[in-house]
Amino acid sequence: MKIKNLMQKNNIKKTLLLGAILFAISFTISGCGKKDAEKISQQDEANIIKKCIERLYQNGSKQSYLIFPKYEAFDFNTFFKENKILEKYHKGYNYDKNKKKVLQSLQWSDSDFTQKQQKVNENYLNRTNLLLQKLSNSNVSHTVYFFSGIHENLVFANVIDYCDSIKSQDLNRSFNKNQKFMSAGSVIFIIKGGKVKDMIIDSGISVETQCP
Repeated sequence: MKIKNLMQKNNIKKTLLLGAILFAISFTISGCGKKDAEKISQQDEANIIKKCIERLYQNGSKQSYLIFPKYEAFDFNTFFKENKILEKYHKGYNYDKNKKKVLQSLQWSDSDFTQKQQKVNENYLNRTNLLLQKLSNSNVSHTVYFFSGIHENLVFANVIDYCDSIKSQDLNRSFNKNQKFMSAGSVIFIIKGGKVKDMIIDSGISVETQCP
């Protein structure tokens, strides 16, 4: 009887020990998953955007520019899609003409992109990072850069040259990015190992007739 009770106690101990081990493993796995899903710091975000800007100006252009401090949607040609500008001048324009090329280079499927797009937008869309504004090389300019949220492999940007000069303090929540402009362009940055591996000019249009 004593032996039977002892065996039962040992089985209980083994069960409790096994449960503790399984709990520890599940906690470790869930903890790692949470860490992987965390957003990078705002300083790291600014560093990535800075590298994108440096790639744009690697030819030594001295053009002044401002950086809008709020993240835009993570997508191809967002400014053009929102305003249907290219359709007005080029009927039937394909806003995703470079999408297939970019996804192939990243070895992503359409569903991969959709999943990553949703995650990036959840983390970044309409969020402000004032460190981005400090990347501006002037306090006043006609040119403003709008960056998407950041994926470790991909960043989008819209570049708009406005008719009127813009002051850095104007780049707040009430700023109207759809005011009259001279030209606009979309740029795609492919990132690898924290560096800009490739840059693609996605779309562009000049409409200087809008300016007085």
